[in-house]
Amino acid sequence: MTPLQSALARGKAEIARMLIERGANVEAASDGSDWSPLHYCAANDLPDIARLLLEHGANPNARLANGDTPLKMAVAKAHDIVAATLRDNGGLQ
Repeated sequence: MTPLQSALARGKAEIARMLIERGANVEAASDGSDWSPLHYCAANDLPDIARLLLEHGANPNARLANGDTPLKMAVAKAHDIVAATLRDNGGLQ
């Protein structure tokens, strides 16, 4: 797991923000995982960090091996603000 993914998986928004602002790869998936940082935001209801990732070039349509996008995950978990953020930035289910 990358440091950014670790921060996101644990809901540590301020650490994630610091890492992103200091150049963390907003697309990096860890070894053995296909989750993008946006998938972690969708799963953990982190709309502000999702917005920051998108501002730094994160792909709103990254797909897991099963085809799930961050938007699909946010909708399934009823994380409405993350879902709206993703939709506003071109996210598809």
